[in-house]
Amino acid sequence: SLMTFVPGFLPDYAIALGPADDSFGGVWQLANGGANSLNYMDSANLSPLGNSSSATYTFSFTLADIGLTPGAGQSFELFGTYTSDSGYRSTEAIAGNDSGTQGWTPFAQTSYGTYTTTLVPEPTTAALLGLAGLATVIAGRRRN
Repeated sequence: SLMTFVPGFLPDYAIALGPADDSFGGVWQLANGGANSLNYMDSANLSPLGNSSSATYTFSFTLADIGLTPGAGQSFELFGTYTSDSGYRSTEAIAGNDSGTQGWTPFAQTSYGTYTTTLVPEPTTAALLGLAGLATVIAGRRRN
């Protein structure tokens, strides 16, 4: 099932999760080319495996796996769609929405989610903020 993305949504990575039949989840960097041209990055740490009736599934990967620097406050866009190994696409989507008729028919993405990672100040910046705060406290006590 072909998926047409909204203008401006240009995916660089894909996460594939197959908890039951495949018993695997992984992260791939998208690349032009034919079969087997995607670059495998890392496991998505999918759990549980081998279970098609779990109420919940979890997965995780590092920000570096999708080209981001941890603690840098960078943003990324996310869109998820539910497709079987045969290419049969469901109308379900997460972190966005799509439109189409369930099956092996073309779909169109209608929206996606944008997320920003947590910005962690550099140690020197944190130290300067701490010194500035201490100086403010000392100046306030001298006035009293």
